[in-house]
Formats: sequence, C-alpha cells, structure tokens
Amino acid sequence: MRYATSFALMMLLTILQSSLGYTEPRLAPLAQRAVLYEEDPNDPMGKRLAGSAIWRTETIAPDPSRPPELAIRLDVEIPERNLAMTMSIRRNADPFLPASHTFEIMFKLPADFSFGGISNVPGILMKQAENARGVPLAGLAVKVTTDFFMVGLSSVDVDRARNVSLLNERPWFDIPIVYNNNRRAIIALEKGTSGARVFAEAFAAWGQ
Repeated sequence: MRYATSFALMMLLTILQSSLGYTEPRLAPLAQRAVLYEEDPNDPMGKRLAGSAIWRTETIAPDPSRPPELAIRLDVEIPERNLAMTMSIRRNADPFLPASHTFEIMFKLPADFSFGGISNVPGILMKQAENARGVPLAGLAVKVTTDFFMVGLSSVDVDRARNVSLLNERPWFDIPIVYNNNRRAIIALEKGTSGARVFAEAFAAWGQ
C-alpha cells in the first residue's frame, strides 16, 4: 500500500510537470475501431457498442530541464454512451519514477451518465484480435482524480522487455473499467494501420 501511494504521488507530479510542454498533435488520417463491451444482468452476452479510435503522435516536454520527446496519443469516442476517452503513452525519463512507460487515461462523461462514473481501471491488456483473450502488461494502475487514471509499466528488465514486445506486436488493446455501480466493462481498441505506424514512429524515436 505504501508503494502504491508513493507511486501515485510520483505519477501526479509527473503529470503536473508535463503539462508545461504540449505542442499541437499530428492527427492520424484514419479512424480505427473501438468497441465498448458492457455487462448486462438481463443479457448473458452483454452489450457491444461501436466507436472510433484515432491514433496520433505529439511532442511533449516532460519538464523545463529535459528536451521534448515524442508521445503516443489516442482519442476514443463511443457515441451511444456519449463517452470520450483520451490516452497518452510516454517513455518515462524520470529516474525517480519506477516505471519504463506511463499511460495517462482520461474519461469525459456526460452529467447524466447511466452508471454514475468510472471507479477503476485495473490495468491494460494486449491481444491478437477483437475477440481474443488479452495478456496483461506488467505494471501498476492508480486513480489520480475523478475519471483520470495512470498506469506505470514495470521497469524490471524482464517485464520491460515483455511489455515492449507486446506493445509492438499485438494489434489490439483491452482497457478494463469498473463503473461506479460496480458493473464491469472493457474498451477494445484496434491499432490498425494508423496505430501501427504511430507505434513504430514512437518506439523508433525512443530507441526501442
């Protein structure tokens, strides 16, 4: 618990520092698939709601003492739920933060959102296809503020190598979420051609 609390505080500090240095992102030209799967007590198959995912790169200056570097950004929309999500993926250059990469996940929900809000994002999984079983990335997820979550990937050498391999090779993400009413859901995200290009560009810039 002490580690998780310290990690969360360091994550928050990293966010505040990085907010000083955003530049205009470059928009990927093609939207990829996003699918929200929700539990439904009245339907054992659950609900499947279609949406869109737009991948792009952007340049971020982590803080004034470090040069800007490339980051991955994702914008997701699920129209039927009026739900929007942004996700930023960065290589971690902060020696005091025990993570190889960080994911910042922010949800934008309507005031009358059916499930009250999002209470938890337990982690991130990678998979081969939309309906395949996901493999979790090794790391720690924390809730920073309402509808804002961060995931720090493990900096242990074996974990880092495995995580980088999964991020580069698997074409789909799963983002599991827990609503405020404890009902569970998953946002499945396709890299597609634009996402694959964005990841190749970012990891080449990161030397990975």
